[in-house]
Amino acid sequence: MPFRRDGPPGPSQAVGSTKYLNHTSASRKTARLRQWFTKPETLSDFLLVGKAVVASTIAWALAVFVLGSQVAFMAPWTALLTVHATVHRSLSRGAQTTVSSAVGMGLAFIIMHFFGVHVWTFALALLVGLLGGKAVVDPR
Repeated sequence: MPFRRDGPPGPSQAVGSTKYLNHTSASRKTARLRQWFTKPETLSDFLLVGKAVVASTIAWALAVFVLGSQVAFMAPWTALLTVHATVHRSLSRGAQTTVSSAVGMGLAFIIMHFFGVHVWTFALALLVGLLGGKAVVDPR
């Protein structure tokens, strides 16, 4: 007997039967999945993931094929750090990340140049950089 979608289940499709339970379970899962996909947060998350994939792929391709970089893995990593939900935030945070990375590398170079490369100089550069970043972002 074919499955009836309208009305109560027939005798071969009693409420306790496996066929009835599988159908209702599947329809509930489908409804939950459809509800999840229609949420604005879900769409926003998928768009952000898509932007991150596109930005990272372009960054890697530019690093490899245009610049011929030997450390091309850093380009998509940087792109992932700078992609945010809005274009404005991506640009502003990207600029912040670029400037802070340049300042941090300069600071690390200066400390390592004068004091050598040791664990404690690494810790010192990190401490000064993080405290400086905190002072710039949250000047209390």
